Amino acid sequence: MRECILGIDAGGTAIKATLFSLLGQVIANESVQLLPNMMASGRVERNLADIDNAMINLINSILQKSQTDPNNIAVIAATGHGNGLYCLDRHGSGLIGIQSTDSHAADVAQAMANSTRGKAISAISLQEPWPAQTPTILAALKKLHPELYRQIGTIFLCKDYINYFLTTEISSETTDMSGAGMLHLPNLVYNEDLLKLYGINDLADSLPSLASSEQVIGVVSENSARLTGLVAGTPVIAGLFDVVASAIGSNLFHVGDVNVIAGTWSINQVLSAEISRENRPFITCGYPGGLFLNLEASATSASNLEWLIQNILVGSNDRSSGRTEILQELDSILDSHKINLSSPFFLPFLHGGDSDPRALATFHNLTAMHNRNHMISAVCEGINFSHRRHLDTLAAKGFSIGPIVVTGGAARSQSWMRMLAAAIGKPVATLEKMETGTLGAAITGAVGVGLFNNYKTAATSMASARSEIQSDPDQISMAMHRYSMSNQLIDALTPIWRSIHKVNQ
Repeated sequence: MRECILGIDAGGTAIKATLFSLLGQVIANESVQLLPNMMASGRVERNLADIDNAMINLINSILQKSQTDPNNIAVIAATGHGNGLYCLDRHGSGLIGIQSTDSHAADVAQAMANSTRGKAISAISLQEPWPAQTPTILAALKKLHPELYRQIGTIFLCKDYINYFLTTEISSETTDMSGAGMLHLPNLVYNEDLLKLYGINDLADSLPSLASSEQVIGVVSENSARLTGLVAGTPVIAGLFDVVASAIGSNLFHVGDVNVIAGTWSINQVLSAEISRENRPFITCGYPGGLFLNLEASATSASNLEWLIQNILVGSNDRSSGRTEILQELDSILDSHKINLSSPFFLPFLHGGDSDPRALATFHNLTAMHNRNHMISAVCEGINFSHRRHLDTLAAKGFSIGPIVVTGGAARSQSWMRMLAAAIGKPVATLEKMETGTLGAAITGAVGVGLFNNYKTAATSMASARSEIQSDPDQISMAMHRYSMSNQLIDALTPIWRSIHKVNQ
Protein backbone atom coordinates (compact mmCIF):
# COMPACT_ATOMS: atom_id res chain seq x y z
CA MET A 1 0.00 0.00 0.00
CA ARG A 2 1.28 3.46 -0.85
CA GLU A 3 2.06 5.32 2.35
CA CYS A 4 1.86 9.07 1.75
CA ILE A 5 0.09 11.92 -0.03
CA LEU A 6 1.67 14.99 -1.64
CA GLY A 7 -0.26 18.22 -1.12
CA ILE A 8 0.67 21.36 -3.07
CA ASP A 9 -0.49 24.92 -2.30
CA ALA A 10 0.26 27.68 -4.81
CA GLY A 11 -0.12 31.10 -3.23
CA GLY A 12 0.63 34.62 -4.36
CA THR A 13 4.32 34.66 -3.45
CA ALA A 14 5.30 31.01 -2.98
CA ILE A 15 4.40 27.42 -3.79
CA LYS A 16 4.39 25.05 -0.81
CA ALA A 17 4.44 21.28 -0.68
CA THR A 18 3.76 18.93 2.22
CA LEU A 19 4.12 15.18 2.36
CA PHE A 20 1.53 13.66 4.70
CA SER A 21 1.13 10.16 6.05
CA LEU A 22 -2.26 8.54 5.54
CA LEU A 23 -3.13 9.69 9.07
CA GLY A 24 -2.28 13.31 8.31
CA GLN A 25 1.11 13.38 10.02
CA VAL A 26 3.56 15.79 8.41
CA ILE A 27 6.50 13.93 6.91
CA ALA A 28 8.15 16.98 5.31
CA ASN A 29 7.46 20.56 4.28
CA GLU A 30 9.09 22.56 1.52
CA SER A 31 8.43 25.85 -0.24
CA VAL A 32 9.81 27.79 -3.18
CA GLN A 33 9.44 31.55 -3.39
CA LEU A 34 7.81 32.72 -6.60
CA LEU A 35 7.43 36.47 -6.55
CA PRO A 36 5.13 38.16 -9.08
CA ASN A 37 6.20 40.60 -11.74
CA MET A 38 4.82 44.00 -10.72
CA MET A 39 4.18 45.86 -13.97
CA ALA A 40 2.75 49.18 -15.05
CA SER A 41 -0.95 50.03 -14.78
CA GLY A 42 -1.61 47.62 -11.92
CA ARG A 43 -0.53 44.47 -13.76
CA VAL A 44 0.64 41.62 -11.49
CA GLU A 45 1.78 38.66 -13.55
CA ARG A 46 3.76 35.43 -13.49
CA ASN A 47 5.78 33.79 -16.21
CA LEU A 48 4.33 30.29 -16.52
CA ALA A 49 7.80 28.89 -17.21
CA ASP A 50 8.74 30.12 -13.73
CA ILE A 51 5.94 27.97 -12.29
CA ASP A 52 7.33 24.96 -14.19
CA ASN A 53 10.81 25.56 -12.76
CA ALA A 54 9.43 26.16 -9.25
CA MET A 55 7.53 22.87 -9.38
CA ILE A 56 10.63 21.00 -10.54
CA ASN A 57 12.74 22.45 -7.72
CA LEU A 58 10.00 22.05 -5.11
CA ILE A 59 9.23 18.39 -5.74
CA ASN A 60 12.83 17.33 -6.15
CA SER A 61 13.67 19.13 -2.93
CA ILE A 62 10.90 17.62 -0.80
CA LEU A 63 11.63 14.11 -2.06
CA GLN A 64 15.32 14.50 -1.21
CA LYS A 65 14.65 16.20 2.12
CA SER A 66 12.24 13.50 3.27
CA GLN A 67 14.12 10.58 1.70
CA THR A 68 10.73 9.44 0.42
CA ASP A 69 10.48 6.73 -2.21
CA PRO A 70 8.20 8.37 -4.82
CA ASN A 71 6.61 4.96 -5.43
CA ASN A 72 5.00 5.41 -2.00
CA ILE A 73 3.03 8.51 -3.02
CA ALA A 74 -0.60 7.47 -3.36
CA VAL A 75 -1.92 10.68 -4.93
CA ILE A 76 -0.98 14.28 -5.68
CA ALA A 77 -3.45 17.04 -4.80
CA ALA A 78 -3.06 20.74 -5.56
CA THR A 79 -4.79 23.85 -4.32
CA GLY A 80 -4.08 27.43 -5.33
CA HIS A 81 -5.13 31.04 -5.07
CA GLY A 82 -8.46 31.80 -6.66
CA ASN A 83 -9.34 34.21 -9.46
CA GLY A 84 -6.64 35.75 -11.62
CA LEU A 85 -6.08 34.04 -14.95
CA TYR A 86 -3.67 31.38 -16.25
CA CYS A 87 -3.90 30.65 -19.97
CA LEU A 88 -2.43 28.33 -22.57
CA ASP A 89 -2.20 29.43 -26.18
CA ARG A 90 -3.89 27.54 -28.99
CA HIS A 91 -0.89 25.21 -29.28
CA GLY A 92 -0.92 24.19 -25.61
CA SER A 93 2.00 26.34 -24.53
CA GLY A 94 1.94 28.72 -21.57
CA LEU A 95 0.61 32.13 -22.59
CA ILE A 96 0.04 34.32 -19.54
CA GLY A 97 -0.35 34.16 -15.77
CA ILE A 98 -2.23 36.96 -14.02
CA GLN A 99 -2.53 36.96 -10.23
CA SER A 100 -5.47 37.72 -7.98
CA THR A 101 -3.87 40.99 -6.83
CA ASP A 102 -3.92 42.40 -10.37
CA SER A 103 -5.86 45.65 -10.79
CA HIS A 104 -5.34 46.24 -14.51
CA ALA A 105 -9.04 45.61 -15.12
CA ALA A 106 -10.29 48.08 -12.48
CA ASP A 107 -11.96 50.49 -14.92
CA VAL A 108 -13.59 47.66 -16.86
CA ALA A 109 -14.85 46.13 -13.60
CA GLN A 110 -16.30 49.41 -12.37
CA ALA A 111 -18.03 50.12 -15.66
CA MET A 112 -19.67 46.69 -15.72
CA ALA A 113 -20.60 46.74 -12.04
CA ASN A 114 -22.31 50.12 -12.43
CA SER A 115 -24.29 49.06 -15.51
CA THR A 116 -27.35 46.89 -15.88
CA ARG A 117 -24.98 44.09 -16.88
CA GLY A 118 -23.56 44.08 -13.34
CA LYS A 119 -26.92 43.16 -11.82
CA ALA A 120 -27.55 40.52 -14.46
CA ILE A 121 -24.09 39.03 -13.85
CA SER A 122 -24.56 38.87 -10.08
CA ALA A 123 -27.96 37.21 -10.53
CA ILE A 124 -26.21 34.30 -12.26
CA SER A 125 -22.83 33.98 -10.50
CA LEU A 126 -23.67 35.76 -7.20
CA GLN A 127 -20.69 38.06 -7.81
CA GLU A 128 -20.36 41.55 -9.13
CA PRO A 129 -17.43 42.19 -11.48
CA TRP A 130 -14.27 43.15 -9.63
CA PRO A 131 -10.74 43.83 -10.93
CA ALA A 132 -8.98 40.48 -10.36
CA GLN A 133 -12.03 38.33 -11.06
CA THR A 134 -11.33 35.87 -13.88
CA PRO A 135 -14.10 36.84 -16.36
CA THR A 136 -13.46 40.54 -15.72
CA ILE A 137 -9.77 40.07 -16.59
CA LEU A 138 -10.79 38.28 -19.78
CA ALA A 139 -13.15 41.12 -20.70
CA ALA A 140 -10.36 43.64 -20.06
CA LEU A 141 -7.90 41.66 -22.20
CA LYS A 142 -10.40 41.64 -25.05
CA LYS A 143 -10.80 45.41 -24.81
CA LEU A 144 -7.23 46.46 -24.00
CA HIS A 145 -5.07 43.69 -25.47
CA PRO A 146 -7.05 42.09 -28.32
CA GLU A 147 -3.99 40.50 -29.90
CA LEU A 148 -3.25 38.61 -26.66
CA TYR A 149 -6.90 37.72 -26.18
CA ARG A 150 -7.04 36.11 -29.64
CA GLN A 151 -4.19 33.76 -28.68
CA ILE A 152 -6.04 32.23 -25.72
CA GLY A 153 -6.55 28.51 -26.19
CA THR A 154 -7.33 27.31 -22.64
CA ILE A 155 -8.58 29.18 -19.57
CA PHE A 156 -7.08 27.89 -16.32
CA LEU A 157 -6.87 28.97 -12.72
CA CYS A 158 -3.61 28.67 -10.79
CA LYS A 159 -3.82 25.07 -9.57
CA ASP A 160 -5.21 23.94 -12.96
CA TYR A 161 -1.94 24.99 -14.58
CA ILE A 162 0.00 23.00 -11.97
CA ASN A 163 -2.12 19.95 -12.79
CA TYR A 164 -1.42 20.54 -16.49
CA PHE A 165 2.31 20.64 -15.78
CA LEU A 166 2.05 17.33 -13.93
CA THR A 167 -0.32 15.49 -16.30
CA THR A 168 -0.77 17.45 -19.60
CA GLU A 169 -4.52 17.08 -18.97
CA ILE A 170 -6.86 20.05 -19.49
CA SER A 171 -9.34 20.17 -16.63
CA SER A 172 -10.72 22.38 -13.85
CA GLU A 173 -13.26 21.92 -11.07
CA THR A 174 -16.24 23.58 -9.46
CA THR A 175 -14.92 25.17 -6.23
CA ASP A 176 -12.35 27.30 -8.02
CA MET A 177 -14.43 28.19 -11.05
CA SER A 178 -17.44 29.15 -8.92
CA GLY A 179 -15.22 31.24 -6.66
CA ALA A 180 -13.91 32.98 -9.77
CA GLY A 181 -17.41 34.00 -10.88
CA MET A 182 -17.32 31.71 -13.92
CA LEU A 183 -20.29 29.47 -13.05
CA HIS A 184 -24.01 29.60 -12.48
CA LEU A 185 -24.92 29.22 -8.82
CA PRO A 186 -26.24 27.09 -7.29
CA ASN A 187 -25.97 24.72 -10.29
CA LEU A 188 -22.16 24.98 -10.55
CA VAL A 189 -22.11 24.82 -14.35
CA TYR A 190 -20.90 27.09 -17.15
CA ASN A 191 -23.58 29.46 -18.38
CA GLU A 192 -23.80 30.92 -21.90
CA ASP A 193 -25.70 34.01 -20.76
CA LEU A 194 -23.00 34.77 -18.19
CA LEU A 195 -20.27 34.58 -20.82
CA LYS A 196 -22.28 36.86 -23.12
CA LEU A 197 -22.74 39.45 -20.35
CA TYR A 198 -18.95 39.63 -19.96
CA GLY A 199 -18.54 39.67 -23.74
CA ILE A 200 -16.34 36.56 -23.71
CA ASN A 201 -18.71 33.97 -25.17
CA ASP A 202 -16.29 33.56 -28.09
CA LEU A 203 -14.01 31.74 -25.60
CA ALA A 204 -16.60 29.11 -24.65
CA ASP A 205 -14.54 26.40 -26.37
CA SER A 206 -11.49 27.46 -24.31
CA LEU A 207 -13.13 26.52 -21.02
CA PRO A 208 -11.81 23.28 -19.49
CA SER A 209 -14.12 20.47 -18.52
CA LEU A 210 -15.34 20.56 -14.93
CA ALA A 211 -14.62 17.79 -12.44
CA SER A 212 -15.41 17.41 -8.76
CA SER A 213 -12.47 18.35 -6.54
CA GLU A 214 -11.63 14.77 -5.54
CA GLN A 215 -11.90 13.32 -9.07
CA VAL A 216 -8.73 11.85 -10.56
CA ILE A 217 -8.21 13.84 -13.74
CA GLY A 218 -4.93 12.29 -14.88
CA VAL A 219 -1.60 10.81 -13.89
CA VAL A 220 1.94 12.14 -13.72
CA SER A 221 3.33 12.17 -17.25
CA GLU A 222 6.63 10.60 -18.29
CA ASN A 223 8.12 14.05 -18.87
CA SER A 224 7.05 15.45 -15.49
CA ALA A 225 8.33 12.31 -13.79
CA ARG A 226 11.71 12.78 -15.45
CA LEU A 227 11.89 16.43 -14.34
CA THR A 228 10.59 16.09 -10.78
CA GLY A 229 11.58 12.63 -9.59
CA LEU A 230 7.95 11.54 -9.27
CA VAL A 231 6.78 8.21 -10.64
CA ALA A 232 4.92 8.28 -13.95
CA GLY A 233 1.35 7.11 -13.50
CA THR A 234 0.87 8.58 -10.00
CA PRO A 235 -2.77 9.77 -9.76
CA VAL A 236 -3.48 13.52 -9.74
CA ILE A 237 -6.87 14.87 -8.62
CA ALA A 238 -8.66 18.00 -9.87
CA GLY A 239 -7.87 19.92 -6.67
CA LEU A 240 -9.63 22.94 -5.21
CA PHE A 241 -9.79 26.66 -4.37
CA ASP A 242 -7.33 27.44 -1.54
CA VAL A 243 -9.95 28.86 0.83
CA VAL A 244 -11.96 25.66 0.44
CA ALA A 245 -8.82 23.63 1.14
CA SER A 246 -8.22 25.62 4.33
CA ALA A 247 -11.75 24.92 5.56
CA ILE A 248 -11.48 21.20 4.75
CA GLY A 249 -8.09 21.08 6.45
CA SER A 250 -9.79 22.62 9.50
CA ASN A 251 -12.39 19.80 9.48
CA LEU A 252 -15.37 22.07 8.79
CA PHE A 253 -18.42 20.29 7.38
CA HIS A 254 -21.45 21.70 9.23
CA VAL A 255 -23.68 24.66 8.46
CA GLY A 256 -22.48 27.65 10.47
CA ASP A 257 -18.87 26.43 10.78
CA VAL A 258 -16.58 29.44 10.39
CA ASN A 259 -12.99 29.68 9.21
CA VAL A 260 -11.11 32.93 9.75
CA ILE A 261 -7.89 33.04 7.73
CA ALA A 262 -5.59 35.69 9.19
CA GLY A 263 -2.89 35.84 6.56
CA THR A 264 -2.05 38.35 3.85
CA TRP A 265 -5.80 38.81 3.38
CA SER A 266 -8.53 38.91 5.98
CA ILE A 267 -10.66 35.98 4.84
CA ASN A 268 -13.80 35.19 6.80
CA GLN A 269 -15.93 32.32 5.57
CA VAL A 270 -18.94 30.37 6.75
CA LEU A 271 -20.67 27.24 5.48
CA SER A 272 -24.31 27.26 4.44
CA ALA A 273 -26.75 24.73 3.00
CA GLU A 274 -28.18 27.22 0.52
CA ILE A 275 -27.01 30.24 -1.42
CA SER A 276 -28.03 33.75 -0.38
CA ARG A 277 -29.25 35.55 -3.47
CA GLU A 278 -30.75 38.69 -1.95
CA ASN A 279 -28.02 39.31 0.65
CA ARG A 280 -25.12 37.75 -1.20
CA PRO A 281 -21.60 37.87 0.22
CA PHE A 282 -18.48 38.96 -1.65
CA ILE A 283 -17.87 35.42 -2.95
CA THR A 284 -19.90 32.21 -2.80
CA CYS A 285 -18.40 28.97 -4.03
CA GLY A 286 -19.21 25.29 -4.03
CA TYR A 287 -18.12 22.98 -1.21
CA PRO A 288 -18.11 19.20 -0.71
CA GLY A 289 -21.31 17.60 0.54
CA GLY A 290 -23.56 19.98 -1.39
CA LEU A 291 -22.72 22.91 0.88
CA PHE A 292 -21.62 26.42 -0.05
CA LEU A 293 -18.75 28.50 1.31
CA ASN A 294 -19.54 32.20 1.73
CA LEU A 295 -16.73 34.75 1.99
CA GLU A 296 -16.22 38.31 3.06
CA ALA A 297 -12.62 39.37 2.57
CA SER A 298 -10.20 42.27 2.18
CA ALA A 299 -6.44 42.89 2.26
CA THR A 300 -6.64 44.08 5.88
CA SER A 301 -5.00 41.29 7.86
CA ALA A 302 -1.43 40.32 8.77
CA SER A 303 0.14 42.12 5.79
CA ASN A 304 -0.36 45.29 7.87
CA LEU A 305 1.83 43.93 10.68
CA GLU A 306 4.42 42.87 8.11
CA TRP A 307 4.47 46.43 6.77
CA LEU A 308 4.95 47.90 10.26
CA ILE A 309 7.83 45.56 11.03
CA GLN A 310 9.62 45.85 7.71
CA ASN A 311 9.17 49.56 7.05
CA ILE A 312 8.94 51.22 10.46
CA LEU A 313 10.40 49.05 13.21
CA VAL A 314 13.35 47.29 11.57
CA GLY A 315 16.30 49.05 9.97
CA SER A 316 17.42 48.14 6.46
CA ASN A 317 20.72 46.68 7.72
CA ASP A 318 19.15 44.03 9.96
CA ARG A 319 15.76 43.55 8.32
CA SER A 320 15.70 39.76 8.36
CA SER A 321 17.01 39.22 11.88
CA GLY A 322 14.96 42.11 13.30
CA ARG A 323 11.75 40.77 11.79
CA THR A 324 12.41 37.29 13.18
CA GLU A 325 13.11 38.70 16.63
CA ILE A 326 9.85 40.67 16.75
CA LEU A 327 7.75 37.72 15.57
CA GLN A 328 9.41 35.42 18.11
CA GLU A 329 8.62 37.93 20.86
CA LEU A 330 5.10 38.74 19.66
CA ASP A 331 3.30 37.01 22.52
CA SER A 332 5.36 38.78 25.17
CA ILE A 333 4.96 42.10 23.32
CA LEU A 334 1.17 41.77 23.29
CA ASP A 335 1.16 40.71 26.95
CA SER A 336 3.44 43.58 28.03
CA HIS A 337 0.58 46.00 28.71
CA LYS A 338 -3.21 46.14 29.00
CA ILE A 339 -5.13 47.85 26.23
CA ASN A 340 -7.41 50.61 27.52
CA LEU A 341 -9.36 53.51 26.07
CA SER A 342 -6.20 55.63 25.93
CA SER A 343 -4.28 53.07 23.85
CA PRO A 344 -3.54 53.82 20.19
CA PHE A 345 -5.88 52.73 17.42
CA PHE A 346 -4.81 51.48 13.99
CA LEU A 347 -6.99 51.18 10.91
CA PRO A 348 -5.41 48.39 8.77
CA PHE A 349 -6.19 49.92 5.40
CA LEU A 350 -2.78 50.00 3.72
CA HIS A 351 -4.32 48.27 0.69
CA GLY A 352 -7.81 49.78 0.97
CA GLY A 353 -10.57 49.30 3.50
CA ASP A 354 -12.72 46.31 4.38
CA SER A 355 -15.79 48.06 2.97
CA ASP A 356 -14.42 51.07 1.06
CA PRO A 357 -11.46 50.74 -1.35
CA ARG A 358 -10.71 54.46 -0.84
CA ALA A 359 -9.97 54.02 2.88
CA LEU A 360 -6.44 54.71 4.09
CA ALA A 361 -4.45 53.33 7.02
CA THR A 362 -3.87 55.48 10.06
CA PHE A 363 -2.69 55.44 13.65
CA HIS A 364 -4.87 57.44 16.02
CA ASN A 365 -4.54 58.36 19.69
CA LEU A 366 -0.72 58.18 19.73
CA THR A 367 1.06 60.13 22.46
CA ALA A 368 4.63 60.45 23.69
CA MET A 369 3.78 57.84 26.34
CA HIS A 370 3.41 55.12 23.71
CA ASN A 371 6.20 52.92 22.40
CA ARG A 372 6.90 50.16 19.87
CA ASN A 373 4.87 47.58 21.80
CA HIS A 374 1.79 49.82 21.87
CA MET A 375 2.02 50.28 18.08
CA ILE A 376 2.33 46.53 17.48
CA SER A 377 -0.69 45.88 19.75
CA ALA A 378 -2.68 48.56 17.93
CA VAL A 379 -1.97 46.96 14.56
CA CYS A 380 -2.96 43.47 15.80
CA GLU A 381 -6.13 44.88 17.37
CA GLY A 382 -7.01 46.80 14.19
CA ILE A 383 -6.62 43.62 12.15
CA ASN A 384 -8.90 41.81 14.62
CA PHE A 385 -11.55 44.52 14.31
CA SER A 386 -11.49 44.16 10.52
CA HIS A 387 -12.12 40.43 10.86
CA ARG A 388 -14.98 41.29 13.24
CA ARG A 389 -16.52 43.71 10.72
CA HIS A 390 -16.49 40.99 8.06
CA LEU A 391 -18.09 38.49 10.42
CA ASP A 392 -20.71 41.08 11.39
CA THR A 393 -21.42 41.55 7.68
CA LEU A 394 -21.94 37.81 7.20
CA ALA A 395 -24.27 37.71 10.22
CA ALA A 396 -26.21 40.72 8.95
CA LYS A 397 -26.71 38.89 5.65
CA GLY A 398 -28.40 36.06 7.49
CA PHE A 399 -25.60 33.52 7.85
CA SER A 400 -25.40 31.50 11.05
CA ILE A 401 -22.05 32.16 12.78
CA GLY A 402 -21.07 29.04 14.69
CA PRO A 403 -17.72 27.74 15.97
CA ILE A 404 -14.74 29.73 14.65
CA VAL A 405 -11.46 28.09 13.62
CA VAL A 406 -8.59 30.49 12.92
CA THR A 407 -5.81 29.61 10.47
CA GLY A 408 -3.05 31.61 8.82
CA GLY A 409 0.13 33.12 10.24
CA ALA A 410 -1.54 35.10 13.03
CA ALA A 411 -2.90 31.87 14.54
CA ARG A 412 0.64 31.02 15.68
CA SER A 413 0.38 33.67 18.43
CA GLN A 414 -1.74 32.63 21.41
CA SER A 415 -1.83 36.20 22.75
CA TRP A 416 -3.06 37.54 19.42
CA MET A 417 -5.75 34.87 19.37
CA ARG A 418 -6.92 35.90 22.86
CA MET A 419 -7.22 39.45 21.54
CA LEU A 420 -9.20 38.14 18.56
CA ALA A 421 -11.54 36.19 20.84
CA ALA A 422 -12.14 39.40 22.79
CA ALA A 423 -12.76 41.38 19.60
CA ILE A 424 -15.27 38.83 18.30
CA GLY A 425 -16.81 38.27 21.71
CA LYS A 426 -16.67 34.48 21.59
CA PRO A 427 -14.01 31.76 21.79
CA VAL A 428 -11.86 30.88 18.80
CA ALA A 429 -9.99 27.68 18.06
CA THR A 430 -6.58 27.06 16.51
CA LEU A 431 -5.11 23.87 15.11
CA GLU A 432 -1.93 21.95 15.86
CA LYS A 433 -1.25 21.52 12.15
CA MET A 434 -0.79 24.91 10.50
CA GLU A 435 -0.58 23.56 6.93
CA THR A 436 -4.35 23.59 6.42
CA GLY A 437 -4.09 24.40 2.70
CA THR A 438 -1.92 21.44 1.76
CA LEU A 439 -3.73 19.29 4.34
CA GLY A 440 -7.13 20.13 2.83
CA ALA A 441 -5.75 19.21 -0.58
CA ALA A 442 -4.34 15.93 0.81
CA ILE A 443 -7.68 15.04 2.45
CA THR A 444 -9.38 15.64 -0.89
CA GLY A 445 -6.81 13.46 -2.64
CA ALA A 446 -7.27 10.68 -0.09
CA VAL A 447 -11.00 10.63 -0.86
CA GLY A 448 -10.31 10.72 -4.59
CA VAL A 449 -8.24 7.53 -4.64
CA GLY A 450 -10.50 5.66 -2.22
CA LEU A 451 -8.35 5.75 0.90
CA PHE A 452 -11.44 7.05 2.72
CA ASN A 453 -15.10 6.78 1.80
CA ASN A 454 -15.92 10.47 2.28
CA TYR A 455 -14.56 13.83 3.34
CA LYS A 456 -15.76 13.71 6.93
CA THR A 457 -14.12 10.34 7.58
CA ALA A 458 -10.90 11.48 5.94
CA ALA A 459 -10.81 14.76 7.87
CA THR A 460 -11.55 13.02 11.16
CA SER A 461 -8.54 10.77 10.58
CA MET A 462 -6.15 13.34 9.10
CA ALA A 463 -6.99 16.79 10.55
CA SER A 464 -5.54 17.89 13.88
CA ALA A 465 -7.38 18.54 17.13
CA ARG A 466 -8.58 22.03 18.00
CA SER A 467 -7.38 24.14 20.91
CA GLU A 468 -10.03 26.55 22.17
CA ILE A 469 -8.88 30.02 23.19
CA GLN A 470 -11.05 32.25 25.37
CA SER A 471 -10.77 35.80 26.56
CA ASP A 472 -11.71 37.11 29.99
CA PRO A 473 -14.86 39.25 30.51
CA ASP A 474 -12.90 42.45 31.22
CA GLN A 475 -10.92 42.10 28.00
CA ILE A 476 -14.12 41.45 26.04
CA SER A 477 -15.81 44.51 27.56
CA MET A 478 -12.84 46.75 26.68
CA ALA A 479 -12.68 45.32 23.17
CA MET A 480 -16.38 46.07 22.63
CA HIS A 481 -15.86 49.71 23.65
CA ARG A 482 -12.84 50.06 21.42
CA TYR A 483 -14.54 48.30 18.49
CA SER A 484 -17.33 50.88 18.66
CA MET A 485 -14.80 53.71 18.83
CA SER A 486 -12.87 52.26 15.88
CA ASN A 487 -16.04 52.19 13.78
CA GLN A 488 -16.78 55.79 14.77
CA LEU A 489 -13.27 56.74 13.65
CA ILE A 490 -13.88 55.12 10.27
CA ASP A 491 -17.14 57.04 9.88
CA ALA A 492 -15.41 60.31 10.74
CA LEU A 493 -12.53 59.74 8.28
CA THR A 494 -14.62 58.47 5.35
CA PRO A 495 -15.39 61.97 3.92
CA ILE A 496 -11.68 62.84 4.10
CA TRP A 497 -10.70 59.64 2.28
CA ARG A 498 -13.23 60.39 -0.44
CA SER A 499 -11.88 63.92 -0.85
CA ILE A 500 -8.31 62.63 -1.11
CA HIS A 501 -9.37 60.03 -3.66
CA LYS A 502 -11.11 62.68 -5.76
CA VAL A 503 -8.01 64.89 -5.75
CA ASN A 504 -5.77 61.99 -6.76
CA GLN A 505 -7.93 60.90 -9.66
